[in-house]
Amino acid sequence: MNTFKLTSLLAVVMMLTACAQHIQTSSGRSYLDKYDHLENKAVEKGKAESVNQLVRKAAMVEPTLTFPARIGIARIDRGYLTSIPDAEIEFWEESRKNIGYKLGEFVPVSPLITTMAVSSVGVDDKTIDVVSQIRIGAARQHMDAVLIYEVYSRENSSSNGLSIGDLTIIGAYLLPSKSVETQGYANALLIDVVQGYPYGTAEASLEKSELASTVGRYDKMQELSKEIKTEVTAKLVKQVEEMFKDLILVL
Repeated sequence: MNTFKLTSLLAVVMMLTACAQHIQTSSGRSYLDKYDHLENKAVEKGKAESVNQLVRKAAMVEPTLTFPARIGIARIDRGYLTSIPDAEIEFWEESRKNIGYKLGEFVPVSPLITTMAVSSVGVDDKTIDVVSQIRIGAARQHMDAVLIYEVYSRENSSSNGLSIGDLTIIGAYLLPSKSVETQGYANALLIDVVQGYPYGTAEASLEKSELASTVGRYDKMQELSKEIKTEVTAKLVKQVEEMFKDLILVL
């Protein structure tokens, strides 16, 4: 009895976190000015563009975002735009309040509106990537910029010193002979809807390890996966909050 009490108290054996955020407000025109004196031959008709010319095209974007703004929030899950869970909606609403009135508003990007918008412009959603679909949907909702974020997890289990108990039927149910490890990751990108200018990025990660019985390890893995996705999203939102505060100061 005392052994089971002890192992239950030691159920959570590890939790590690990491977070970061960055912003960008530089001008594409200013960035390319220093190269104007260099030779830049025009592309002859029928010939492919050189890498140098493609790089120049990629650089020619300007920051146009001003605050207060209408900011779309788009969540990607397993490669698709999805509705935002209620718990995460609360995280974003709390963050908006923390940032203050200067931000403007957060508006979820609707998967339904996005599907309709993509179809209405004559594009097959199977032929363009999800970020492009989100930009089209956000444009239909008249958003100034869109924050795209993705949350995912990985789970695995391994045996520990109590795995000898797996040789008995009762031990397989009761002894915490498996270490269940879960990693949660969340990434966010804030881009201009019309021209795709990247205003900032944020990321967060979280690792947790708990003990479980052999029989119960799969349920524990599912439970931890759900928990860690919610927890790492909360950490990501905090990083995004700081990112917006920095942007408001310079834009």
